[in-house]
Amino acid sequence: METVFSMEQSRISHALRSLRQAGLIEERRDGRWIFYKASEALPKTLYSYLSEFATASPESLNDSKNVVELLKSSKPKGKRCPLRNK
Repeated sequence: METVFSMEQSRISHALRSLRQAGLIEERRDGRWIFYKASEALPKTLYSYLSEFATASPESLNDSKNVVELLKSSKPKGKRCPLRNK
C-alpha cells in the first residue's frame, strides 16, 4: 500500500484504524495479512457515492495508475511491497 498511495505505512495504518473504528470498513485476517473492504453496514447511498468517487476522482485514478505500474514492474518501489519476491 505504501507504493500505491505514496504514503508511510504508519499513516496508512492510522487511517485504516480510524475508518474501522468508525464502522466504515471491515477487516479479514489471513495469517499476517489483513484484507479490508467497505462495511456491509454502510448505507446504500454512501456506498454508491464512494463507488462513484473511486472511479472518477483524480486521486483514485492516480492510485489505479500506481497499481498498474507496480504490477508491471520487475523491481517495484517501496521496501515492503508483497510483490517484490515474485
